[in-house]
Amino acid sequence: MVNLGLTECSWVGVLEDVMFIIPGNNRLIALISMILLSLCFPINTIASDSFEWSLMAEASLISVDNDDNRSADLASWLDKGTGLLRYHDGFEGAQISQVSYEASAEYYDCIAARISVKGYPDGNRRLGVTEAYLDHWPLMPIYKHRIKFGAFYPTFGYENPLSGWNSPYTYTGSAISSWIAEEVRTVGIEWAVVRAGNRHQSAHTWGLTGALFSFNDGIGSLLAWRGFALHNRQTMLGERIDFADYPSLLTGSLEKQPEFVKPFEETDNRLGHYLGLDWRYKREMGFKIYYYDNNADHTEIEDSGQYAWQTRFTSYAWQWRLNRSLRLIAQGMIGRTYMGEMRDVVVDFDTWYLMASQSFGKQRITLRYDQFQVNEVDNNALDPNESDGDAWILAWRIRTGAAFDIGFEWMSVSSRVDSRAQWNYSTDVDQTQLLFVVQYSIDGK
Repeated sequence: MVNLGLTECSWVGVLEDVMFIIPGNNRLIALISMILLSLCFPINTIASDSFEWSLMAEASLISVDNDDNRSADLASWLDKGTGLLRYHDGFEGAQISQVSYEASAEYYDCIAARISVKGYPDGNRRLGVTEAYLDHWPLMPIYKHRIKFGAFYPTFGYENPLSGWNSPYTYTGSAISSWIAEEVRTVGIEWAVVRAGNRHQSAHTWGLTGALFSFNDGIGSLLAWRGFALHNRQTMLGERIDFADYPSLLTGSLEKQPEFVKPFEETDNRLGHYLGLDWRYKREMGFKIYYYDNNADHTEIEDSGQYAWQTRFTSYAWQWRLNRSLRLIAQGMIGRTYMGEMRDVVVDFDTWYLMASQSFGKQRITLRYDQFQVNEVDNNALDPNESDGDAWILAWRIRTGAAFDIGFEWMSVSSRVDSRAQWNYSTDVDQTQLLFVVQYSIDGK
């Protein structure tokens, strides 16, 4: 095999140098391609057992209903409707709801290439990459370091600890996780420094995380017009998300805005950033607080008509493990997003959830309550953006064997979305969703 002449753990520097000479939106494609190559053609120092993969297929039996059976009003936003659920109102049936593949290859015992691929039966794209990045953990004597480079999810909370950004608790994500899965991805570099308590004879562990990123200028579009949603679908890199054909987008200052968003576009060639503080007490309790600013120029616009959205928010999350089987998890987020030369759309958003999860051997029962709202700040009466709602969700998951999981989930959602009034639809709706889910998972090396 050819020796590439790379010193130990030099992949990050090589990729950074290459990325700087690639122009514009082509960088995202190039980044994913290089990480795929590192997985497919590992260099000669890779250990024989360092390549790992996992595959998960999920089938669901679904039933969705509302309080007065007006299903035409509540098609999913994936079908250009005004509903807040992935499945349209009145839907009853079974389908393969998702397929997920994750792979990683480790080099030099300090760096790994990781990729996640998702497949769905709905949306603008049916198969694609959701994450692709290099993960580097240099060995240091006092503090632990971790550097990520590529496209990946920021770890603002505790709800999605599994590979592929999946959750062991519920099948339907919280309003926070659902929105992050739709519009938020770090495409850049993240550096975390951790002062581990066990290295300093302390019960307390502290961590500081910072990131610089691009390709997230469209973030905020869905919150402004549709509002928060609850589902388990992750947007693929480069994918377009459709939403309803709101009449307010056909005339006036918003007539250039298309009825879709490409959240992972680079519009203004400016870097965004976030900074986070993590604290953990033994293995019992943890707290995180992050400040995010995509630093977008809200006056910039793509050829498609999509504006850059200036979006800032603060996220805070808490986890308490009362014992080995019972834990409480909470997260909140508050922020503002706006777009247009005259700040034509300006909204504040605020959401939080509280979750309790109890395991019994191979079973887990989870109860969660969500509350979410979007408040209009601009003065454009022809483009209503206010929305709010809450949701209760109860999930029961059972590990039946080495490869199969089954589960049941009940969710009740009440929402008010003012933009529905543009079609003379009722703005206030109550919905109930029932799921029976079967997951089949395999992995290997």
